[in-house]
Amino acid sequence: MKKALTILIVATVLWFIGATQWYVCNIQYLCSSTSPAQAADTSDNPSVFERVFGIDHDAITVDQPAGFQAQTIHFAPDATDFADPQEATQVAATIMSYAKDHPDAVFVIAGYTADVGGACADCEWLSQMRAQVVRDMLVSEGVDENNVTVRAGALEDPVADNSTPEGLAANRRVEITLAQ
Repeated sequence: MKKALTILIVATVLWFIGATQWYVCNIQYLCSSTSPAQAADTSDNPSVFERVFGIDHDAITVDQPAGFQAQTIHFAPDATDFADPQEATQVAATIMSYAKDHPDAVFVIAGYTADVGGACADCEWLSQMRAQVVRDMLVSEGVDENNVTVRAGALEDPVADNSTPEGLAANRRVEITLAQ
């Protein structure tokens, strides 16, 4: 019994250390002025979630509840400026309406960039900043800041072919979905 309790305590402490390292690393990245290109390569360093549960958290899909449709806001090339400010205003109004009726709703804001070919040193940083711009807009409109989370999708999940100007424009986006 004593041995089993010791193993449980050691496993809990190791998990806590891993979670703390992940948290500190992400806070340092978000609070620093360095871009992901300057940050350490994490391609061979799985997240705590992946290490503990063996599941890629980005591969998890969540069905959107009835009454909520995922929303998209498009951006200008290589910028955090909205491609169509009116589109952003309409999306913000839709999210505000839903948040008012569902105060416990948690929104996930994922930023994406278009793949223009070659190395994109700042794609992750740009997609993170785009998501942050939308988060800040929603919080300024009254969405509880604790009910909004952002993530950088970078070049993941293109919705259109990047070989056309229309496709590039469609992929420069932020998607807003519900986490629950």
